[in-house]
Amino acid sequence: EKKSLVIALLLLLLLAKHSYSTTPELCYGGPLGQDESFEYELPTTERALCSPYGSTIRWYGKVCDRTTGAVLYTGMRNLAATSKKCEWSRYDYLDDQEWLDEWVGDCGKLPAKEQALPRTICNFTSTTITNISPCGGLLK
Repeated sequence: EKKSLVIALLLLLLLAKHSYSTTPELCYGGPLGQDESFEYELPTTERALCSPYGSTIRWYGKVCDRTTGAVLYTGMRNLAATSKKCEWSRYDYLDDQEWLDEWVGDCGKLPAKEQALPRTICNFTSTTITNISPCGGLLK
């Protein structure tokens, strides 16, 4: 009977460890829920992002797959530009698959034009991710 109890406890511990390890967590500690949004800043010299000489782009995204921690980028904005022409939202381009593939990618798939972005929430650090919100995605 003791042997069965020990085996049951070991199985329980293994299951608990497995379920914990598959939950994506940010480096600052807590799990990020499905559809939870974030902002990420990255320097660029991309002309199409109003930045021929270099500036910072704020990327907006959300967790799209909680089991893998994959993110979906929902838009971006040039922080140095004042024109609305320098802000983009995936929701304005839903009928343009080429634009989506080039600039915001898909769930867990980076945009072709910006491969330096994190692919999963596990790639972020507490200094690179800001404005976490449970509201579900910015720039809707």
